[in-house]
Amino acid sequence: MNTFFEPVPGGCCGASEEGHMKLMAAWETAWRAKGWETRVLTMDDSRKHPDFKKMDDILARLKVSQYNRRCFFRWLAMAANGGGWMSDYDTFPLKSRRKNWAVWHIYKLRKTRPFIDLCQWR
Repeated sequence: MNTFFEPVPGGCCGASEEGHMKLMAAWETAWRAKGWETRVLTMDDSRKHPDFKKMDDILARLKVSQYNRRCFFRWLAMAANGGGWMSDYDTFPLKSRRKNWAVWHIYKLRKTRPFIDLCQWR
């Protein structure tokens, strides 16, 4: 499981830089405990992508904040490293107690949201 993490000096989003580091460590522990190999991608990984400069210039021209640029750069980091599974570092693996959770959930959605019928997944 991959995630993207580049510290924002002083923290952001209601958490200190130390808080984000603790969350990052908890993310890694949780995914490894479920049997996943983890990889933390950074801006260095994003810079490996051939279109990094182009995207950075566009985002600068649009005056996108440094924090919000990271939301775009993480996808460049993933692509530059061969793709794979990705989660935010505040997303943890959980095990459902319901044996056929996905089938049940889609069945439930079909009962309440007719547009799901387009999927025809069973």
